[in-house]
Amino acid sequence: MEPRVDSGRNLEAFLRQVEAPLYTFLLRLTRDVEDAHGTARETMARILRLEHLGRVPEDAANRRALVFSTAYHLAMGHVRTRRWASAPAPREEPPPDRPLDELMALRQIERALDDLPAPQRDALLLRVFGELRYADIAHTLRCTAELVRTWVCHARRSLGEHLHGDVSDVRTADE
Repeated sequence: MEPRVDSGRNLEAFLRQVEAPLYTFLLRLTRDVEDAHGTARETMARILRLEHLGRVPEDAANRRALVFSTAYHLAMGHVRTRRWASAPAPREEPPPDRPLDELMALRQIERALDDLPAPQRDALLLRVFGELRYADIAHTLRCTAELVRTWVCHARRSLGEHLHGDVSDVRTADE
């Protein structure tokens, strides 16, 4: 099959658009800045290779699912082989203009995410940062969509309890 020249340009624009959410997702998953960058680059290279073979979906929702699913599986492969899961979360120096209350809230959210069981955290991160549909998350995590809904619901409830407030702001448009 011939590579699609026009869709290749569209794909590059699409990849630039999902680059920041993908990096944020991978940083949360791998807990290491360099590993997140490396996995993001590897993900982009694989997607471009698939495009050359004509195997990247045309619609944005399926493209997004393919990108985040690929990134998730690459990161999990690294986690299994390098045991990144036990590494502490990255601590970057805060910008000097950020209010202390905001920084403390971010740290509290990071701790709350760290306390979630891995399936709940992964499902929530794919839902929030990946903006994936439940069916796409189920395909990525190799489980049912109902189980994904349950994990996301429990993760939100746990975060709400941990943060002593409502986490409805992490919901997306289709809920």
